Amino acid sequence: MSTLSHADLLQLKRWNTPTIYNGWEQITSQDIAADAFNLEPTTDFMPQMGPMIGRAVTMVIEPSNPAHKLSYDARAYREYIASIPGPKIVVVQDLNKPNFVGSTWGEVNSNTHRALGCVGTITDGCIRDLDEMTNAGFKALAARLCVGHAHWCTVRWNCEVEVFGRRIQPGPNYSINSTPPPNNLATTPAANSSGTANGNLEKVNNSHFNSIELDLRKSVEKPRIYAYVQTQRMLFDRRFPDWKQPFPFC
Repeated sequence: MSTLSHADLLQLKRWNTPTIYNGWEQITSQDIAADAFNLEPTTDFMPQMGPMIGRAVTMVIEPSNPAHKLSYDARAYREYIASIPGPKIVVVQDLNKPNFVGSTWGEVNSNTHRALGCVGTITDGCIRDLDEMTNAGFKALAARLCVGHAHWCTVRWNCEVEVFGRRIQPGPNYSINSTPPPNNLATTPAANSSGTANGNLEKVNNSHFNSIELDLRKSVEKPRIYAYVQTQRMLFDRRFPDWKQPFPFC
């Protein structure tokens, strides 16, 4: 489990994730050419919201199967979400992929999860009610849009999921940034053999995001990463003195 504080998360959110990724490359023991790339495209449906950062909470859905409703315990699921410190990002695997029939996310679920401390979702399934989700301040990166929810309910939660070609464990920190097209994303496993830094999910251009977990348990590593990031930020500020970074939500 990551030891990053809420203050650490907000500091990381100030910079775009490719910059943080560059810092992670300097200290990781993982193969950055093998472990850091997602095989499938995604779409950022709310690029105007800017970056989001949070701890991963996970769930699996199968909207085509009504039988799941017989055993679904909504209270237990919500208690799980509420038990994790925020901010949180809901990572959802859709078992109907690629034959999508319904969406987890719309006006009701986005507002419910926002109230439980979630800032957005990464799902390899569908979303709907874009205006309502945007008004709720709930960011979404997904495979596509759909019109209904079908037989949606949570099949299981707090488990390993596979989204966009990568396996994600609940708990690590993810930072997602949007910068202008095409739709590419990269990800690294949730565990690093050195225990000093982990990377997850990068997206390039318009619906492009990069997700990094930084577990800064060794105090010697923290100054190295922040010094690198601060240097990159200083160079950027000199080149674009009038640029202001939005802080949409945390």
